[in-house]
Amino acid sequence: MNITCTEDICLGIEYPQILIIGAVVVVAVLILARKSSTWAKRVYTIKHPLTDTVGSIVASSTRVEKFYLLLAILIFTAAASPYISTKEVVEFEEEALGRLEINARPIAILVIDVSGSMQGMKIENAKEALRAFIVEAEEVFDIGLIAFNNDIVATVPPTSNLSRLYSIIDRLVAGGGTMYSYPLKVASNWAKPYRVFNITVVVVFATDGMPADRGMYDVVVEELANLGVVIHSIIIGRVPNGYNVLKNTVSGPTGGEVYEVEDISKLVDLYKELAYKLKQDVEVRADIVLRKEIWMKNRLTRYFLAIILSLLLLRYLYRARVNPLSL
Repeated sequence: MNITCTEDICLGIEYPQILIIGAVVVVAVLILARKSSTWAKRVYTIKHPLTDTVGSIVASSTRVEKFYLLLAILIFTAAASPYISTKEVVEFEEEALGRLEINARPIAILVIDVSGSMQGMKIENAKEALRAFIVEAEEVFDIGLIAFNNDIVATVPPTSNLSRLYSIIDRLVAGGGTMYSYPLKVASNWAKPYRVFNITVVVVFATDGMPADRGMYDVVVEELANLGVVIHSIIIGRVPNGYNVLKNTVSGPTGGEVYEVEDISKLVDLYKELAYKLKQDVEVRADIVLRKEIWMKNRLTRYFLAIILSLLLLRYLYRARVNPLSL
């Protein structure tokens, strides 16, 4: 039974009924002790004239009674098994899940800017580059696609179905503005179930412009970084301050690289090289490790027992010093 709790800690007693029994016993003993003391005084008053002597003996025993009362309270409290619970996040392997066969492959998510500034040769070279990446990477990765401008234009969740990817790529056209937060949020949502099983997820983010939602996508980038997703960025064409923006706000926080392609004709080669590099770097870890918030109980009984033994020892040493013959 918890007595009091904060967000991360609880104080409680395992067997509160023992405390109730202990309280009844202590009260009963105190009442009986007082009655017997009163009875003793009356008897000695009648039979003996030395009532002052008896009174002094009774008074001197008060300290001893308090000591044993404290001892009784500590013993019953220890028997009730008090505890402190703290909240901890633990990793564990689920036995039932551990027998599952995980066939999922690592994931590469291609995020491509199809805003108005990508019209003409840029969009055509970008589409060819995406196809080249797929050809190079498909033997290792399942591949997802997100095309964006100021909204999400097209998506293909991670798949090994290449014909579907090619079909969507072929239909891409340029138009609209540039918003980073939307495609990154979609990539984050796709990544989460894979990262639960420690399956590698990488994002290749390509753009030729600065976002209209500066400061809004930072939270999503942080979310991806916490998931362990690496974002590699590609700047298409000459973008003033583009490298620094992507390095500081997109790729850098996730441990990714930033590439600049001023000559659009070299974009295909860059995608091929990047696909090859990612194949070499990828690590597939399908360990089924789950994380769970649990309350860990730290029982305090041993501390109460240590206090009780210490008090008894001190009492023994005191009596030995004051009156050795009383032992």
